[in-house]
Amino acid sequence: MLKLKNIISNLTAATTVQKVVTPANYCKIMEYKVVPFTATLDQRKQSTAVVAEQLGRLIMHYSNEGWKYIRLESVSTYVQPDPGCFGVGGKPGYMASYQMVVFSKESDNESVVSTHD
Repeated sequence: MLKLKNIISNLTAATTVQKVVTPANYCKIMEYKVVPFTATLDQRKQSTAVVAEQLGRLIMHYSNEGWKYIRLESVSTYVQPDPGCFGVGGKPGYMASYQMVVFSKESDNESVVSTHD
């Protein structure tokens, strides 16, 4: 008992205070990675199974690096027209759609969320 009292008195006399992180104020920080995905397929010789294999390999590659697959997103954008040189070789603007694979993982960093304002 005396040894415990000495430990407690040494702890209370210390000037360094560590913040205790409890489940109520601990917040996991997530990291996200977005990777473009463009499948290639020769429709005369291959089926859509080839596209599924390509996507599967991409997911497996990033899974091996600790990333968790979230979803495949389609992102549309407007590509600005190219006026060309004095109107020669100009191209009109157009809409383009891209496939993006979204991954996430927990960050090595920790965040403590204050429960007091």
